[in-house]
Amino acid sequence: MPATFILIRHASCDPIGISISGRLPDIHLNSKGAKEAENLATRLARSRISKIYSSPLERALETAKPLSRELGIATITSEHFAELEFGQWTGSPLQDLASSEHWKRFNTFRSGTRIPEGELMLEAQTRAIAELIRISERHGGERIAIITHGDIIKSILLYALGIPIDFLFRLEIDPASLSVILWRWAEYGPTVLRFNDTGSVLS
Repeated sequence: MPATFILIRHASCDPIGISISGRLPDIHLNSKGAKEAENLATRLARSRISKIYSSPLERALETAKPLSRELGIATITSEHFAELEFGQWTGSPLQDLASSEHWKRFNTFRSGTRIPEGELMLEAQTRAIAELIRISERHGGERIAIITHGDIIKSILLYALGIPIDFLFRLEIDPASLSVILWRWAEYGPTVLRFNDTGSVLS
């Protein structure tokens, strides 16, 4: 039976829209994010989630914590759902990167532009998809929450929809949003059931 993946972007933290957090340690949810994480747990209280996987970064684990408490399920940490490795750009203000030709190329040709001393977007997509396949093989028929990062969720959705990764900026993934995929291989492959959902209750 197919697994259902509930992809959750971590809740709000101060660097969003300002600088590249990447894999910096000690990036925590702000007060808005803490409320979003609690609201998320309430929204998913009756969602029949059986497993929770999370990126190892603090902002993701802090988003998972209220849900784990609400459902009585321990969070499983997976490096495969970690943020994109931003290499030399880690910690950089977005304003400072705006004039960089490499940054501009990265944001128009993601499939072929490696971050300086960092990761190729296709590598990040491959590791995330490979982990979803492993999880689906172990937990067919179950609902599984994955708390991760915006670019990782976009890469998964683009894969599921059969869209090239260079179209990444045509998707918007908000903090604490839900995107839901029915992970099946028969017929047409994975099916996207919800996308960037920040409001309605999942039942």
